[in-house]
Amino acid sequence: MNSTGLHPITILQDAISEVSSKWPALLRALALPASGTAMATILVLKDGYSANLQWALVIPMLAFYALFATSCHRIILLGAESLPNEFGIYWSYRETRFAGWLVVVAIAYAVVSAPFQLLFMATPQFLNDLHISWYLHVFVATYFEGRFSMVLPATAVDQRMDLRGSWYLTRGSGLAIAVALFIPALGMDLLHILVASLLEEHSLLLATLVSEILIFPIIAVAVGVLSVTYRAVTFQE
Repeated sequence: MNSTGLHPITILQDAISEVSSKWPALLRALALPASGTAMATILVLKDGYSANLQWALVIPMLAFYALFATSCHRIILLGAESLPNEFGIYWSYRETRFAGWLVVVAIAYAVVSAPFQLLFMATPQFLNDLHISWYLHVFVATYFEGRFSMVLPATAVDQRMDLRGSWYLTRGSGLAIAVALFIPALGMDLLHILVASLLEEHSLLLATLVSEILIFPIIAVAVGVLSVTYRAVTFQE
């Protein structure tokens, strides 16, 4: 791949290839952080907790996901031997910076998608008549997410980058990155819907737990999309 000719299918194929070829190391390093993220997510979504407690649980959820994604990036880009701990439980200033960038990218995503969500809530029938999908705002926000997200693999491999540098590196490749990220996101959404339809009538907690566990291989591929894209765009610089 080259930075001016990235193709979404090629990006996805490379990401899937990286995840599948390194699955033993990824499984060891990601199992505990993934389990922690899943449990924290379930507790955040669980009814009966106060709003303050639910907001407090976002912190461990963010920390576990930062460990998950950092380990995934490092295994793909540097090899499993680059991890401080083969089971993915460690923390340093690097992971703190990574978690900070996760928040920044999430805020950018929310800012871009907010006007679309307000429009959908204000004029649902009008938009339905025009056959405008709810997923439109997800794709548009994903475009900006992809353009800004090179800060994540860069931070994971101890390189310095800011949002402006990420935007510059991904020039000409934003649409390909957005499509490559959108496909796993759509897969996760459909998986949630399928599991909920099968299990929700028996137990909402069970449905949430099963779907959170099953989506993590897809999340690893989504993280891999950023890894292989970062490798391609930085190789050209």
